[in-house]
Amino acid sequence: MDGKVVIQGGRDVEGELLDDVYSLDPSTGVWTVLYRSDNAWQKNGHAISCVIGKRLVTASAKAADGKSKYEDVRILEFGKIAQDHSLLIDMPKRVLKELRLLETFNTSSIANLSLDPTKEADEEKQREVLLKVKGCIYQVKVDQPHIELQLDILKDALSYMNKHNIQVEKMEKEMKDVVENFAEVKKQMPAALDIIKPVQQREANKIREEIEKFTHKAKVAEKEFGTRAFM
Repeated sequence: MDGKVVIQGGRDVEGELLDDVYSLDPSTGVWTVLYRSDNAWQKNGHAISCVIGKRLVTASAKAADGKSKYEDVRILEFGKIAQDHSLLIDMPKRVLKELRLLETFNTSSIANLSLDPTKEADEEKQREVLLKVKGCIYQVKVDQPHIELQLDILKDALSYMNKHNIQVEKMEKEMKDVVENFAEVKKQMPAALDIIKPVQQREANKIREEIEKFTHKAKVAEKEFGTRAFM
């Protein structure tokens, strides 16, 4: 539409279905929010959407019983929503929700990365803490590109709301805290790896010893089997 790619639907970070609309300008690579709704009707996933002129037509979702029903057709007027800025209605609430989810992730990650398995009383507890720290490091590495992209999108959302005279001071403060704390998460990872290194090395040696014992037993069994006389 007008040289831009328009998409509708998708899921949020909690897996909830959305009927939001975004456009991509291929010449600049910039995404723009065209419409954000409360997804009140989008419960089971839509079946068909298409753009006709300045309208998005969506034929209704798949029902809970798994059968497609096309009895609910909705039309979104791009020109109208652009004029009355209806996309701004729930944007502050959504931005705050995303920021708080990110801050929860930061808090949990910082707590787990601060754990020291060498301070535990026995090897079993040390191993449990080691696995918790390693799991946290893995999750941060997997989520980092997504989180950094999400932070960029939230910054753009704050800028957009500010241009439309929405108070963003509180959200900007929370955004600043989230960015700083995520930077702290990334900073803690190398230190956490150093702390868990002795326990990790010990556990690796134990596994190596078990493999060597198994290999030795297998070779002995193979040799005995080869010298056994069969009737």
